[in-house]
Amino acid sequence: MQALKSFNAKGVPVGSALMLGDAVVAIGHNQRFQKGSNVLHGEMDCIEQAGHEFDLSRATLFTTLSPCTMCTGAILLFRIPRVVILDSVNTTDFETSEDRLRAAGVEVVNVTHAPSIELNRRFQTDPDTRPKWTGDVGR
Repeated sequence: MQALKSFNAKGVPVGSALMLGDAVVAIGHNQRFQKGSNVLHGEMDCIEQAGHEFDLSRATLFTTLSPCTMCTGAILLFRIPRVVILDSVNTTDFETSEDRLRAAGVEVVNVTHAPSIELNRRFQTDPDTRPKWTGDVGR
């Protein structure tokens, strides 16, 4: 839902949620283009929305695409122990980020979520949105 929110607002379709047990404590989506930010990736926005009220070292982060290096750093910084990824197919060099997470003891769960995979594929290959994608991943 958060990825679609960003996509419908002409942004990069990546969404994220933080959960403690069964409770959603924060949601976020990529807002780089909506807010003119270089750092508001979906995971970063979600972590920002969590504020300081929750111990993220007990949380699970859900994301619609494998985290980039910046988001991986934030996951490690806040000691988030588990990351669930809905699309690890449409990544470029993010496999190394998943490896970094695993090497640091983070449980990485890859889920094949067809709607996320298709939305990311379409966004990354469409000539109208591809420039946003390449700008988002630092290329």
